[in-house]
Amino acid sequence: MQLNLFLHHTPEIEALHRDRKKYSDAILAHETQLAYHYDWQMFTCWCQQNRRLEFPADAETLTLYLTDMLRSGAKVSSTRRRYHAIAHYHRSKGIVDGFAKTEILNLLLGAQRLRCEKPRRRRPLTIPNLRSISEALLKDDSRIAIRDRAVMLLGFASALRSVNLAGLTLSEVDFCAQGLILTIPKEKQDQEGRGRLIGIPTGKSEITCAVKALQDWIAIRPGAPTQRLFVGFNGRHHYRPIEAEGIRKIVKRCVTRIGLDPRPYGAHSLRSGFITAAGEANMSDLLIAEQTGHRSMDTLRDYLRRTNVFRSNACAALDL
Repeated sequence: MQLNLFLHHTPEIEALHRDRKKYSDAILAHETQLAYHYDWQMFTCWCQQNRRLEFPADAETLTLYLTDMLRSGAKVSSTRRRYHAIAHYHRSKGIVDGFAKTEILNLLLGAQRLRCEKPRRRRPLTIPNLRSISEALLKDDSRIAIRDRAVMLLGFASALRSVNLAGLTLSEVDFCAQGLILTIPKEKQDQEGRGRLIGIPTGKSEITCAVKALQDWIAIRPGAPTQRLFVGFNGRHHYRPIEAEGIRKIVKRCVTRIGLDPRPYGAHSLRSGFITAAGEANMSDLLIAEQTGHRSMDTLRDYLRRTNVFRSNACAALDL
C-alpha cells in the first residue's frame, strides 16, 4: 500500500514531468525538432508498409530503410539526417543499443564515395559585387532601397546567419565612436545562449559602410509595433518583421539589380562572402572566427570559396 502511494502522480509531480520534458527537448533547436519529427513519421510509415518494427528498430531495419532512401534518389546528407533523427528518438526513449552504428556509418560513407556528392553551396558575394549593389541602391533612394542596403552591408560585415540577421532588434544595436556593436543573444553554435558581441567598425568608404547604411535606415524606419530592426512595407502587414526567407529574397533582388544571375545566390552568400574575402586577404582563421562565431576551424574553412585562385596563392609566394 505504501509503495502505491509513492507511485501515485500528484499534480505537482505531473508538472515536474512536463517541465523535465521541456528542458530535455530544449537540447535541440525548434527547427531541428520539427525536422526530426517529420523524419520519424517517414520512418514509421516505411516500417508499416514493409511490416517492420520501428521501435525499437534493429540494425537490419535501419540499414534497409536507409538503402531504400538512397536507391530512391535521396541525397546522402538527407539520409544521414534521417538516421540521426531515428537515433535521437530511440535515445529519448532510453534505447541506446542495437543500432550497429559502425555498419550504418559505413553504409553512408560508401554511398558518399560512390556518388561523390557535393553539398549545395551559395556563391559568395565579392566586395566589388557589394559595392555595385550599394551604389545602385543609393541611386534608388526609396525606403525599400535604404532598408535593403542596410541589410546587405550589415549582413556582409557581421557575417551573421540569416536567421540572426533577421532577428536583430533595435536594443541589440549600439552605436559608438568606432562604429557599432551588435549583441547576439543566441546562435546555432551557441544553443546555451551565452551570447556574444560583434564589432562593426566604420567603413573606409561610405559606399560600403555598414554603420552609415544602418543609421540611414533607422532614421527612416517606421514606428512599427515591433522592436525588430528590419521590417517590411508591403501588404496588409505593413510593418511585419522580415524573417530569414526575406533576407534571401533581398539578396536575390539585389544581385539581379546589378545584372547577376540570382539562382546561385542566397542569404548565405553574405556570410560566405565575408569569410572568403577575409581569407583571401590573409586574415587568420582565429580572427575570422571571432567575427563569424565559428567554433570549428574545419567548418570555417569550408566556407572559404575562392573567387580568384591566384589571390593569396602559396605557389606565387615561392621563388619560381
